[in-house]
Amino acid sequence: MTINPATGKLTGKRQASDRQATASIERVESIERIDNNNIVDILNVSDSEVAESIERDHQIEEAALSVGLTVSPSSMDKARDLSYRYGLNRLLEAINASIDVPKWSYVEGILRNEQREMAEAEREAEENQTDHQETMKQHLIKAGRWDEEYQCEIGKAEMYRAKGFTPEEARQDMERIRENRIRQYERFRKGREQ
Repeated sequence: MTINPATGKLTGKRQASDRQATASIERVESIERIDNNNIVDILNVSDSEVAESIERDHQIEEAALSVGLTVSPSSMDKARDLSYRYGLNRLLEAINASIDVPKWSYVEGILRNEQREMAEAEREAEENQTDHQETMKQHLIKAGRWDEEYQCEIGKAEMYRAKGFTPEEARQDMERIRENRIRQYERFRKGREQ
């Protein structure tokens, strides 16, 4: 131990060494906490979840081998990640589509392109929905059934007035209802994909 005689404190080299040792110990303790948490998570997995995971791995491995993809621990880790991100059925379809180019990067590219195309289709559908709403609004205006203040059909506006909603509260409620319908549709669509 090197002590500075003037101050009676540890020298800079010793302080730096002590800080490094402390940091190393903290890293090890952090890793141990993570490992212990993972062990707890693993212990909390049900038998059906284990069976489901094994079956998922088996399907992925079988599909990969059928088109000539490599099946190693690291490639299976990547495949599991892809199956959780994109869904098992979509992954299996992408694997089958990679028969001419049996590479995991190609499989991932197929999935990314498909995701991009789906996002574009959803954006177009939303634009069409907006166009449809505007068409409906114009139709209701012509028919004299549009409430300008509440920005909705007269019957709906009367309902909001009866409940004591302000026009802003009514718009927020209509938006909340619309978002709930979109979420329900998304859950339904995802359920059909898997």
